[in-house]
Amino acid sequence: KPPSPAPSEGSQPEPPVAVVTSAVTSPVVTSAAVTSAVTVTSAAVTSAVTSAAAAVTSAALPWDPFKRGCVWGGPPVGGRACPGAGPLLKGALRSAERAPAGRVLNTRAMKEMYRSYVEMLVSTALDPDMIQALEDTNDELYLPPMRKIDGILNDHKKKVLKRVPLNPSLQEALHTFPQLHAERAEALVKLRPAGEPYNRKTLSKVKRSVGKPQEFKVEVEKSFFYTLYHSLHHYKYHTFLRCKDETTAIEGQDEDLGQEEVVQQCMRNQAWLERLFDSFSELLTQAQSQCA
Repeated sequence: KPPSPAPSEGSQPEPPVAVVTSAVTSPVVTSAAVTSAVTVTSAAVTSAVTSAAAAVTSAALPWDPFKRGCVWGGPPVGGRACPGAGPLLKGALRSAERAPAGRVLNTRAMKEMYRSYVEMLVSTALDPDMIQALEDTNDELYLPPMRKIDGILNDHKKKVLKRVPLNPSLQEALHTFPQLHAERAEALVKLRPAGEPYNRKTLSKVKRSVGKPQEFKVEVEKSFFYTLYHSLHHYKYHTFLRCKDETTAIEGQDEDLGQEEVVQQCMRNQAWLERLFDSFSELLTQAQSQCA
C-alpha cells in the first residue's frame, strides 16, 4: 500500500487546414482553425477557482498543500514532521459536498483532494493492481477523493452533452479510444479517434482486439465540444500517463529506488504538481464557460 495521501478545481479570411490531437500531455484540445472557443487565461482560471466554497477558510488549511516540502506518512523533512492526512482530507471532502453542483471548489479544498488523487495515480503507475486493491479493501483515504474528482469530471461531461448530443456510434468511439485527431475539411471537421483502448477502472490496456475506429464528420461550431467531451472522459487516463512518465524518469535516474521513494519524489515535485492542477482547473473552467 502506498504512502498516505497528501492534504490536497470585416470578415476574416478562411483559416488554413489544421490538425489537432488530444495528446496525453495536454488534456484540453482547442484550435483557432477548428473553433472560436474563448481562451482561458491564468487569471481567469485563478478567479474561477478561488471564488467558490467559502466554507473552507485559511484557518482550516493554513498552508499550501503543494508547498509543504514533505509527504504525508513519509519521514520528517527539514526537521518537521508531516501532518496527518485523514482529518484534512475529510474536511476537504465535506466542503466539496456542500459546494453547489458544477462549481469549481475553493483552491485549498480542491488541492487537498487533487494531491491525493495524483498520489493514487502515481502509485498505480508503479503497481497496476493498486486501484483494484483499494477497491477490495474499501480504502478510506484514496477512494473518496478519487470518486469525488471522477464525479466532478462526469458532471462537466453532462454539461457538454446538454450543448451537443452525441449519436451512439460517435459516443462509443469517443469513449473507447484515448486519442482524438481533428482536421478541418472545408465546412466540416473530421474527427478520427485513435490510440489503444484501456480498462476505465484499472487504467490498464485491454487485451481484447478492437476494430479500426471510424472517421466522423461534424460541424465546425460543434467540434470543440466533442474534443472537450473527449478530454473530460479520458482525463484520468491522460493524467495517469503523465504520472507514469514522471515515475519512469525518476527510476531512470536511480534504479535502486524503492516504490515508496519514487512516490515521495513525485509528490515533492511542486512545479509538476502545480502544472497538473492548473491543467485540471483549466479544463473544468473551459467546460463551465463554454457550456453555461
